[in-house]
Amino acid sequence: GTKGSAFGMLGALEGELHHADHVTGKVRRIPIPTATDGHGGGERPLFEDVLHALRTGAPPRTSIAAAVPSHVLAYAAMEAAATGTTVDVGAFAGDVWASLSDPAGGTGRA
Repeated sequence: GTKGSAFGMLGALEGELHHADHVTGKVRRIPIPTATDGHGGGERPLFEDVLHALRTGAPPRTSIAAAVPSHVLAYAAMEAAATGTTVDVGAFAGDVWASLSDPAGGTGRA
């Protein structure tokens, strides 16, 4: 908004959010708890969900059919960031599937 802004460092794991008050000129640093699992704390709930599914027979909250496309999109974004190029997600997905069916003949990206 016009009275303040919030910012952090892209790619930095500094663990704090900076809030700048445009009226007073003060910058407040707000600590943000960081997870140590490398995925922002997301692994524990996934692990607990799998355990719950195994123990009870209930379906997991996310299916593999939903997980694979989201992972392909994330890997395509990482490829674009690493190479500085635009990645065609459809073609990239085809490369991923090809490398999964034939690891020796795949692109090596998956």
